[in-house]
Amino acid sequence: MVMDRAGWHRSERVVVPSAIYVEYLPPYSPELQPAERLWSLADKPLVNKSFDKIQDLEAFLEERCQILSTTLTEPIKNITNYYWWPNNCSPREG
Repeated sequence: MVMDRAGWHRSERVVVPSAIYVEYLPPYSPELQPAERLWSLADKPLVNKSFDKIQDLEAFLEERCQILSTTLTEPIKNITNYYWWPNNCSPREG
């Protein structure tokens, strides 16, 4: 599992199962975190919108996530498929 170095990811309270190996990203490297690049696809439709209730925002985001997961799979793959990302991630021994 690849994680950034946020304090809550490295806390002693975090329990990592033995079958999972954690690889921490270098400090100050959001460009290496694939999820960071998804924000442009997720939040673009939100620009200049306002919502009267949090439930309206949640409904809007839920609909956007459905669109992303069903019709925009190729753009997602294009912006998150790093050449250095392993094709077959298996747990490391150790």
